[in-house]
Amino acid sequence: MKADTVELLGLFETDVRYLVPIFQRNYKWDQDVHWGPLWTDLCNVAEDVLELGETGEVVDHFLGAIVCEQLPAFGRDAKAISVIDGQQRLTTLAIFLAALQSVCNERGYDEDADYLQPSVRNKESVVRGRLAHRYQVWPNPADRVGFVAAMEGGDGDSRPERGLRYFKTQIARWLDVGQEDDPFDDLVNTPQERAAALITAVMRYVKLVKIDLEPNDNAQLIFETLNGRGERLTDADLIRNALFRQADQEGFDAEQLYRDQWAPFDAVRWSAQVAHGRHQRDRLSMYLNHWLSMQERGEVQSSVLFRSFKEYVKSSGVGADIVAKDIAHYGNVFNSFEEHTTNSREWWFFRRLAEMDLITVYPVLLYLYGVPTEALPAQKLLRCLDAIESFLVRRLITRATTRNYGTIFIDVLKTAAEGAPADVDTRIIEFMAGKTSDADRWPGDDELTSAVLNTNIYKLKQSGVDPVSRTVVVGC
Repeated sequence: MKADTVELLGLFETDVRYLVPIFQRNYKWDQDVHWGPLWTDLCNVAEDVLELGETGEVVDHFLGAIVCEQLPAFGRDAKAISVIDGQQRLTTLAIFLAALQSVCNERGYDEDADYLQPSVRNKESVVRGRLAHRYQVWPNPADRVGFVAAMEGGDGDSRPERGLRYFKTQIARWLDVGQEDDPFDDLVNTPQERAAALITAVMRYVKLVKIDLEPNDNAQLIFETLNGRGERLTDADLIRNALFRQADQEGFDAEQLYRDQWAPFDAVRWSAQVAHGRHQRDRLSMYLNHWLSMQERGEVQSSVLFRSFKEYVKSSGVGADIVAKDIAHYGNVFNSFEEHTTNSREWWFFRRLAEMDLITVYPVLLYLYGVPTEALPAQKLLRCLDAIESFLVRRLITRATTRNYGTIFIDVLKTAAEGAPADVDTRIIEFMAGKTSDADRWPGDDELTSAVLNTNIYKLKQSGVDPVSRTVVVGC
């Protein structure tokens, strides 16, 4: 690979398209952590330009690195570059330049706006009416609507549009009164002169390290190495990256595969943080952990989820399209756990499971609910739930350990999957009933009665469950 230090002007001075591949994560930068600090840095550089002049010894501001891979371009098309890493920076810079040009246009700073035009949009003779060729940065499908709206001055609630509003507000304030905490106007420079200084600061003194990959470079390995530092990508981000890069290598239409199978995972509910014990994790990564445990018929530790996923794909030899379809199918199953009718038998089961904070059961549940209803009738499925709930609640009341639940429910999963679905309820009940050690037995009626009579079970509320207010399943 070849690395060079480049000005922002050098990135955007000619017609170019920085294409964010489908396997990259969505745009995540926000005001507090990213836009605000970036704006502060740009202001400092612009103040140096005002003080020292455009030819003075202004200190460069390095914004980090981007990793690029040259793509073929044809005829009069703009140069096409795939962004392997750094799309968050490039997208933010494109939004910032659009905000700066917009402010200049609104104030009638025509020369400044014209100067920025080639860095905001490609020439129409290159674009030729194609939206995907209009801007220097073209995000992945999940971000395109919001990004285009932002570049066109939209005022919606997408993250790119919020970024545009933030930068326009800050730029306008800085042009008029200097720094936000400075109560005095700039008595030396006019707002337009300050705009010129800001443009010079951004285009000449903001620099990045541009790493261009060569044909033999391993783009996936470089991506994973670079993202092992700084703001960590989630396991779901890394799995998405690997899956859609594999799809591209296998000759599938990665964007079509994204629209058909992965797009629902970009919904807000999947990025929500889910608490488990003292830890939190994004819901999508947690689901993928359960899905992979189900597929492997074995425990997958959260700390090695991405590595385990890569090993599974390699050892199974399954194509990216099949993997994506399977993840999408069981994603719908996983969502259905939260969609049962209030006060229904299943609603109570999942509510109790959540209160007990026992996520090790979910690979079993994914398998059971993934079986078609014609193969596993609802009555037999409910019998499985009754057995699992009875096992868990009885062990809770008798103060039995939960330490081996991961192993126990992987064994339950194997038992469920080893025969015909029509008999799965009987197999699960017989398997759990056959356990006799303290670590895995299903407490009987006598043990349960003794625990109820001799234990202040109201104290169990401290563990998040009030079993007295629930039905204790006595038999299946």
